[in-house]
Amino acid sequence: MRTYRYLLLLAPVAGLILLTGALRNPFSATDEAPRLPDELLRHVTSAPDARANAAVASALADLADPARPWLQSEVKVRSRIPELLFHGQGSFLRAPGQRFRLEVRVRMDDPELPRAETTFLAVSDGNDLWQATRTSKQQLLDVQRLRLGEIRRTADSAPHPAGVREKLLAGPGIRGPEQMLRELSRVIVWVHLETKGNDREVIGVWPAHAVANLAPTGKPWPLNLPRLYRLTLSGTSHWPSRIEWWGPTTETGPDRLLAEIDYASPVRDQAIPEAECAKVFAFQPGDAEVADRTVEVRAQVDPR
Repeated sequence: MRTYRYLLLLAPVAGLILLTGALRNPFSATDEAPRLPDELLRHVTSAPDARANAAVASALADLADPARPWLQSEVKVRSRIPELLFHGQGSFLRAPGQRFRLEVRVRMDDPELPRAETTFLAVSDGNDLWQATRTSKQQLLDVQRLRLGEIRRTADSAPHPAGVREKLLAGPGIRGPEQMLRELSRVIVWVHLETKGNDREVIGVWPAHAVANLAPTGKPWPLNLPRLYRLTLSGTSHWPSRIEWWGPTTETGPDRLLAEIDYASPVRDQAIPEAECAKVFAFQPGDAEVADRTVEVRAQVDPR
């Protein structure tokens, strides 16, 4: 499972909108994963590029603009890893006060596994972050609680409170477009920028020291572990509309598309009534077993 660690940044992906009706598969499970284009393969060993880093920084600055807290987006995700074939659709809503709701309905694409849908949830009212899995029978499983307000109060007295808060935002399961891009930028380097019409395509790879650890001289790259990332920034705001993970799936085969996530149809600055917010950003675990991760995560983000 170690080789899936960074790929599965996208696994507990979710979004808002109370999803209704059957989830239609936007992909064909029988499609062969695309092969990494030769023109991209040469960037695997490229050095960091200032223009590429500036483009990603600009996108992050726009996403994090405190004057524009309202954000909505559709979410589509697909994993093509042979041992982990699934697709999902959902959406994401962010509101002032560090509130958000991320919800995605996922269906496995392995013909040998049940086709029942599972919903992944991440909901924050600004004080508590809840994560859970909801089965097709509406049963809540793997319910986790993180007391964000308590951790933030501790962070305010830390030597570097801004750094602690950034680590918290990149914490487990928080994977809206801003946090996904921020976490990728924390673990990889951006090495190439290319303009294509109104879009910018940015290529990311592992830094040299990570490559040396993951694939020492004479050793092959680990299977199903991404070694190249392609990010599409759309429009003048550099919206992160698509992220792709590329890597090998067989010992001697080429790198292929391992996973993809699309943040589509973004809407900015569209507020919803507070009465509706009270419902959307609330989570009720009912009689489900709850694992409180506050102490564990607080030690990770502020190990004083």
